[in-house]
Amino acid sequence: MNTKIDLWECIASVLEGDYTVDKKRLVDNWLKEDPRNIQFFEKLKSTSFNETTVQKAAEAKERIYWQTHEKISKIQLKRKLRLWQYVAAASFALLLAIGGFSFWSAQSVAPIYVESKSPAGSTSRLTLSDGTVVVLNAESYIRYPLSFSGRNRKVTLNGEAYFEVARDTRHPFIVETDQMKLNVLGTHFNIKAYEDDREVVTTLIEGSVSVEFKNEDNRSVKKVVLTPDRQVVLDKTTRKTVVTRVKSELYASWRNGECFFENERFIDIIKILGRQYGVQISILSPTLENQLYSGFFSKQEGLFHILNSFKKIRNFEYSETDAGIEIYERY
Repeated sequence: MNTKIDLWECIASVLEGDYTVDKKRLVDNWLKEDPRNIQFFEKLKSTSFNETTVQKAAEAKERIYWQTHEKISKIQLKRKLRLWQYVAAASFALLLAIGGFSFWSAQSVAPIYVESKSPAGSTSRLTLSDGTVVVLNAESYIRYPLSFSGRNRKVTLNGEAYFEVARDTRHPFIVETDQMKLNVLGTHFNIKAYEDDREVVTTLIEGSVSVEFKNEDNRSVKKVVLTPDRQVVLDKTTRKTVVTRVKSELYASWRNGECFFENERFIDIIKILGRQYGVQISILSPTLENQLYSGFFSKQEGLFHILNSFKKIRNFEYSETDAGIEIYERY
């Protein structure tokens, strides 16, 4: 039996929690040899696998094993194990054996995709494999590969997110929503693209972005290039786009726990507040829905402070119910 394959099997056993003392000792010795072995092992520990990937892994296991067997067999245990020199080839055998880590080969095995969602009343922060930082606003969803590969770095967004994209001129970063596709190399920007909103808003803080808007056939029909402090708004109903100059940081201030509104319809503001505070808010008087408000608040001030501030400008009242908050006209 090949000694190196034994090592892979030992690592798999340790990861699964079913190992002997000898297997654990061999893995411990391997970990001590190179800090990169530790990094590799930790990556395996933090990875979850889905059924589709496991099935593909099982089908590809024999093919990948024989592709790497020749290189693996050249490493003798009596020589000090310098495993990292062979990790590009040998890792395939191990990863497939334990269930199918995301990888790319000449056979174009599909990558593993991760889905992250930020629930109502909270935001979440994540770092993608290329170093790109994403902050998700409340009730937002993003889908991305565990590891980027290929010609571009593509993610899918539903909701609102702030991006700090790691620069890579050879691999453009693409954000897709149901209404548009945004293409960048490295920049900071904010996208607000909730499925139930009437508008899609893209605001550029730093760098440059190219925004392509889609038609009903999912084809690009219009392209807009943004420079810093520019914002493009798409009206989903009319399909019209408007580009304006804005104070871009204000439109991404939600990530710092702030709420900013500028001449926004009350019904849209209420929808935002409901997401931010995780509360169901209903407007019972249609005449209130299209009234315009502006304001800048800290989320820590609380929902009722914001509502009371708006009450000073317009005639309305609100009350708490078992279902949430109801807003109605005051006569």
